[in-house]
This record gives sequence, C-alpha cells and structure tokens, in this order.
Amino acid sequence: MKPIKISFLTALLIFTTSVNADQQWDKVGYTEAKGATDHRSMSKPGRDTIYSCQFTAMGGSLSRPWVDSDGTVYLLKKPSVKGSKTWSSNIKFDESNPNIAVTGNGLPDHPTGDFPVSSSSTAYKYDRNPNSIKEQRIVYAIPAEPKIASNPTCLPMGAIGIALSGGVFFNALDADKRDAVANEILDSCEGHPQQQGQYHYHHNSPCFDQGKEGEHSPQLGYALDGFGIYGARGESGKIITNKELDECHGHTSTAIDRLGNEINEYHYHINNEFPYTLGCFKGEVDQSMLERRPAPQGDMRGGGETRVGSSGRGRPNLSVVAKNLGISKRELMRALGPPPPNFSSAARKLGISESKLKEAMRSAGGR
Repeated sequence: MKPIKISFLTALLIFTTSVNADQQWDKVGYTEAKGATDHRSMSKPGRDTIYSCQFTAMGGSLSRPWVDSDGTVYLLKKPSVKGSKTWSSNIKFDESNPNIAVTGNGLPDHPTGDFPVSSSSTAYKYDRNPNSIKEQRIVYAIPAEPKIASNPTCLPMGAIGIALSGGVFFNALDADKRDAVANEILDSCEGHPQQQGQYHYHHNSPCFDQGKEGEHSPQLGYALDGFGIYGARGESGKIITNKELDECHGHTSTAIDRLGNEINEYHYHINNEFPYTLGCFKGEVDQSMLERRPAPQGDMRGGGETRVGSSGRGRPNLSVVAKNLGISKRELMRALGPPPPNFSSAARKLGISESKLKEAMRSAGGR
C-alpha cells in the first residue's frame, strides 16, 4: 500500500483545528467529562444524578465514538454543528424586591452553529436535529433573596435557569432520558435549539466568561429558584468535583456575583461531572414557572410557539388539580409528561377516567 501524502496546507489545517479545539476547552478548564451512561435512579435527590419530575431512571448505555465504556466523554473528539451565525440578543435583569425581573428574546450574545443540522455534515450522522433557533418571549420573576427549601424540588424538562448570555439552561437529559452532553451534538458554544427554537445549554460553554485561571469562576446565570449558577472552578481556583457539591450540585461558599458583589451564600456550579449543572432545585421555586416550561429538548418535531415563563392565561394550576384528584403534584406531572399532554394516556397511568382528569384541569383554570 502506498503511503498517503498529506499536503502542507492540509496538515496545517488539521493542526490548527486541533489547537482551536484545545483552546476552546482550555477556556472552560477541562477536555473530558464524567458522563452517565447507565440506568441510575432519578426518583429522588442524590449526588451524581438528577431528581427528575418526569423520569425514574436514566436511559442507559450509548454508542458514541467519543464516549468510553466507563462513561468518560472525550469532548475534543465530539463533532460539533458548524457555523458562526450571529444574533441580536436582548436579556435584561431588573433588580427589585422581592424578585429579579428577567426579560429577553432568548437569543444568545455569541455566535451559534447553523441549525437545522445540515445533512452533509458529520454532526448529521449522529444527531439530525431539525430545529431552527427562533426568538422567544422570556419573562421570569426569580427571587432576589432566594431561600433554601425544606426539601429539594425535582427538575422538569425545559428551562431550569437563565444564562447571562441570553439563552437558557436545561437539565442534563435529552428527550430519551440519556446524558445530553454525551449523546447529543451541539455547536461550538455547546448549545442547540429544541422544537420551539429555544436555544439552550446542558452544561458549560467555552463562549461564557470563564474568568481568570486560578480564581473562583464568575457567575454564568441564575437557576429559577434564584440561586446563582457559576463555572467549574471553586474558591481554590481548581475544578470543583461532585464530592465537594451536594445532591443539587451546589454548596455554600464565597463568590462574586454578576454585579461584582462578594457573597457567601448557596450557589450552583457547572463542572465536568454529571449532572453538570443542577441535580435538583435547592431553593424555593415558583411552580408556575415550571408548569409553563417549553416542550422537551432534543431532536423533536412539531409543536407551536411556547412562551417561556409567560403569564399563560387558561393554564391550570397543577397543585390544585393534584389536590382535587387526591394525588401528589409530582405524580400528576409524571403522568401528564411534557406538553402537549396526552390526557388519555395520563388518565390510564393515574387509574382514573379521562373525563375526570379533564374536569379537574378545567376546574383548576384550564380551558
């Protein structure tokens, strides 16, 4: 066999691409992630997992060339959705009491890949995401002085936090209950759109401000319970591990908030270990913001516009529905699943008639 000749220009291109990828992840502080490729439980709070409102266990093993048998995700080996599309981002944080009013258009302040994923790309081989990034109506009221709840709250699919970049954070799962970081193909800023066009992140992004090496990471956003979300480095300036964080993926320590104030309070960290961002909500969270979540992330088709966190007239109060049916709100949310709900399927899961379920929804404010 004749040796393959590689031109100087081709070799330079390969080298440059590798260097750029290394530099991209060097900003974050790591090039590998400790993923979750098993059937671990998600039915209650716990370190190294997600307390899910929809699922009881993860989807299991993955067949991805960048994921090792022990769950290690080699981020430099993952293809990405190419492109450098820019957006007119608009995100505002109006400081007031008792809430911070967050408004925006859901578009990031950094370039993104070109979505839908091109059929001619390497990314398409693994992830045929057909969704396009679209402007959203972002309206949230998060606590200005967040409080730790008596018990952690489960995480829904859809938005669990707001990034300072203008996009939102989703939890670490895709629509198939798998590790989204390990399974899905994202763009070079580690984001992608779901079916309504909401651009979101499942973990850290090299396009976020990562601060200075050797120092605590800066704030990257807010969880919906009001506590800050920070990067991968703790007070020592080293990458923080799950062992140093609690079951919700946070802890109490000194940090600098987005306004430059030194705080010593609870906050979350995005690191390189599953669940990457949040494992559950540690603080008290307004359930109405979770009930108005967008449809699940991932390679999903169909669906109309969903207004994230909007007032949502005509939407039932699920707490009231659950009380009227004599069940827990978590049981109800699991049965309903992501919007739009299948009432027939939900009724069967709950062991009641479909008419009874619909009547309970109507009496609680649903149309």
